[in-house]
Amino acid sequence: MNIKENKQGILVGKICVIVLLISMIVEIGANAQTQLFLNGQSVVSPSKNEGTMYNLGVGLGGRRFLGRHLALGGNIKFFPRLLSNYAYERDKNIYILNCQIDYFLKSTGTFRPYIATEIGMYTKSGDAFISMTNFGFAPKLGIQYTLSPSLGFDVNCGYHFIVKRNFDDSALIPSVGLFYSFHSNGKN
Repeated sequence: MNIKENKQGILVGKICVIVLLISMIVEIGANAQTQLFLNGQSVVSPSKNEGTMYNLGVGLGGRRFLGRHLALGGNIKFFPRLLSNYAYERDKNIYILNCQIDYFLKSTGTFRPYIATEIGMYTKSGDAFISMTNFGFAPKLGIQYTLSPSLGFDVNCGYHFIVKRNFDDSALIPSVGLFYSFHSNGKN
């Protein structure tokens, strides 16, 4: 990996953080809603030599609704090296910092399916490994199940395309977690 590629990855990360902050500040409409979410996740990636690789991890993120169906946000995902079944990956931590755009097919209701896309930077680092940052994107499908006006479950799955210098890499990342909603009109 060269310095130019690493700088591009860092620039994408900075853009993601800026978009997330702007989406959290901007309020459109009297019923603007912000959601924070915490997810358990797994990276599932095919390996040519040792079968399917997986890492377990955690994700934290937020989204700001810009209308009844559209939301902007971002997320941070962390997959510690100790939770990998793949010997080659055990010396690397995986960090993902992404911006996301979500479109909810239903604006209200107990079940709210959505389609989304994430774009951002994917980093691997470890004790015996020089940090490597790459650009990537992921189409995603999800559904939210609302327990109350403020609390619910979120289940989603994205197929992440990670662009590297000489080849593309990919991974399926299923996710299950909780979300908490804040409403600007004071109703939670």
